[in-house]
Amino acid sequence: MKRLMILFSLVMLLAACSNDNFSDDYSAYKNMDSQQILQKAEHHLATKSYDDAVKDLSALDALFPFGPYAEQGLLDSIYAYYQDSQPALAMASAQRYIRLYPQSTHVDYALYMQGIINFNQGMSWLQKKFKVQPDALNTDNNKKAFSAFMSLVRTYPRSVYTADALARLRYLRNMFAKHEMLIAQYYFKRHAYVAAANRAAYVVEHFNGVPQVKNALQLQVQCYQIL
Repeated sequence: MKRLMILFSLVMLLAACSNDNFSDDYSAYKNMDSQQILQKAEHHLATKSYDDAVKDLSALDALFPFGPYAEQGLLDSIYAYYQDSQPALAMASAQRYIRLYPQSTHVDYALYMQGIINFNQGMSWLQKKFKVQPDALNTDNNKKAFSAFMSLVRTYPRSVYTADALARLRYLRNMFAKHEMLIAQYYFKRHAYVAAANRAAYVVEHFNGVPQVKNALQLQVQCYQIL
């Protein structure tokens, strides 16, 4: 019994500390309603004070998670986190928005931002500094970007974001084809002609219409002649 009392006391103490920390974190917003917090956040967004906007929107989400401005706050947080160089949190906000508001008229924006976030995660600052060609890099993030842009185009063909998504899809297809050709040429230089021919065939089959198809066909011919 004594142990249970001690355990209960510890739990209550931890809960009290947690509540105190919660109050301290958002004490600046204690006299504000959800609309006022949102207005403050959007003012910070408009003035490009993204770090402050993130704090405002975090407070809105914590203090009024089911309030009338929760949806707009979550939508704004995607952009705020993205501009504040926190892509993981921006992506999490976009995914959460789509999950919570699947019928919203702004899902196209969340999908577009998912694509943009992944699209811009393909290269580090060091790779950009030394101008590394994107087709030579790991394509995982770009594949995720392609998937998000494709979902946007298919589901919301009349969205204001569709034209830009289509342009990025074309760019990504070219990049994927170049990436495959780099691998094919790597195999060719090491006399792995069957592997090189198979990679080239993949480009011809899956990337019809891109400039790299001509190179892929030429490489196939070279491989077959040698074989």
